[in-house]
Amino acid sequence: LMATGGSLASTRVVFDQANTSLFPTEITAFQNGVCFSGRLPSNDREPYFSDGTSAGTTRLRDIHVGRLGSFPAEFTSLGNVCLFTASDAQGGVRELWRTDGSGTGTVLVKRLNPSGASLCRELVAIGGKCYFAAVVGSFGDELCVSDGTSNGTAIVFDARPGSVGSGPRHLTKFGSSRLIYACRPALLDE
Repeated sequence: LMATGGSLASTRVVFDQANTSLFPTEITAFQNGVCFSGRLPSNDREPYFSDGTSAGTTRLRDIHVGRLGSFPAEFTSLGNVCLFTASDAQGGVRELWRTDGSGTGTVLVKRLNPSGASLCRELVAIGGKCYFAAVVGSFGDELCVSDGTSNGTAIVFDARPGSVGSGPRHLTKFGSSRLIYACRPALLDE
């Protein structure tokens, strides 16, 4: 993990444990640092936070205990929390998680599909909320929204009733307050 102020003189190594990289991916600005997916060769890929110093670079939580890792992705800053997707050992594949930048503040937001994988993806922050696609129980694959809390996380609407869903994709922020996305609504089936 490196940091720079834009010049050779200001470029430095932030974290290098015994000449070993964290192999950081999905780096996203959050509060006074960055959230990212990282791993050391001796362990699995999990969520990390860095304030730009070696001492302030830590693994937030071991979500999927063991060698497999949770493979956190799609970090999205949303006010005082950063949302991301991760897989856990309880069978949750691509569930919605949140962090406040601390280990104790890194928690599952909500399991949207209690009977299987939620497959949360394409997180887009707009106006204090995060929109994303997910499999939501009997509704199937639909557009969802979250304010970063369990109670504030739900399906937006059932665009294609039934267990298949509308399959939202290509979620894109349009202007400062709108979302444009592609899907297959029920009206196309008629």
